[in-house]
Amino acid sequence: MTVLEEYERTTNGKPTVEGALHAFLDTDLDLYIEGGDAWKNYAALGAQVANTPEWGAELMDKHFDPVVRRLIDLLKKALPDRAEEDIFWGYHFVTGALLLTLARTGRMDKLSGGLCKSDDFAAVKARMAAGFKEVCKVRT
Repeated sequence: MTVLEEYERTTNGKPTVEGALHAFLDTDLDLYIEGGDAWKNYAALGAQVANTPEWGAELMDKHFDPVVRRLIDLLKKALPDRAEEDIFWGYHFVTGALLLTLARTGRMDKLSGGLCKSDDFAAVKARMAAGFKEVCKVRT
């Protein structure tokens, strides 16, 4: 939350999609990149918990929704002409990609023949905004 608030202050209330998503994602992804296997394992466990409807959803609602709502507010400011539903769907797809990444299933490694690595958090960071922006494109 602190990083999101600081980001908005530095942009004078004019955030970008890239900046908002990096403020949201980078603190955690950097920790998982630099923190070693213990943090990567913690992230994988968190990804599994987040995808458990019974008790995982309740934990996510309680502990993460305020931060997500703050991100959504920034994204609405960054894309004032986009439909609100597209911003929520964009967040949904970003979060899905994030959780799949954190789970480190090895699927990307296998599908890509080793070209992409499931734990390449830097590659994910570099691509998240592009995926979000595609979902929020103006439709004709």
